[in-house]
Amino acid sequence: MRIAILSDIHGNLVALEAVLRDMHAMLPDAIVCLGDVGADGPDPRGVIAMLRTLNASFVMGNADEQLLDPTLAPPVTPNDDTPKFQAMWEWGSAQLNDADRSFVRAFQPTISIPLDTDFTMLCYHGSPRSNVEAIRVTTPDEVLDPYFGGQSARIMVGGHTHQAFFRRHRHRWVINPGSVGLPFEWNPQRNQMINPARAEYAILTWQAGQWNVDLRAVSFDLAAFAHSVRQSGLPYADWFLADWQMD
Repeated sequence: MRIAILSDIHGNLVALEAVLRDMHAMLPDAIVCLGDVGADGPDPRGVIAMLRTLNASFVMGNADEQLLDPTLAPPVTPNDDTPKFQAMWEWGSAQLNDADRSFVRAFQPTISIPLDTDFTMLCYHGSPRSNVEAIRVTTPDEVLDPYFGGQSARIMVGGHTHQAFFRRHRHRWVINPGSVGLPFEWNPQRNQMINPARAEYAILTWQAGQWNVDLRAVSFDLAAFAHSVRQSGLPYADWFLADWQMD
């Protein structure tokens, strides 16, 4: 069994198309999207239309909830950039029609996928109990204990942080496929997070009681993406593009 895992597309249709070209060559048996599909990007409707063509399961991300209702409080402490994000959320929400909203509204908090009689994969956005909790490769086990409390799944799969990783927690494995449309990478020269021109996702393969995960990164046309941002009407387009690695 081969499962493709996508997360955090954030309205970037150019990146999603690059991932789907790569993914279809891998011939997955199932597709799971961990949420945050349309908000904070130039083409929420295009992304949703593309996702609706897939035979996939969808998890509700925090940005999906804000896409449906941009008045929801942001999951971080307000700062000088909050009004810009608020304007982007409101713009993204206004792009959707009723069919788009119905599609997103049907996303689930978590999705459980049995792999065999002993192994289950649990999919979520932030953590199994909240789509705004952040699980990182460096998060201590004792911090993760309550996040995973009461869960029997041996493979935990979530997104939200926009950084791909694969780690252990006690008796289980934890996977983050990274971000399709808004990946984060620390740039020491600029002393800040930037957005590199790569679209991230994962392929999990289960066969005869053995499994492995392939954290994949696919390049996409950053110039085409920047053009889509500037042509879309997305508020604060130049500010949004400033953190993308254009060189």
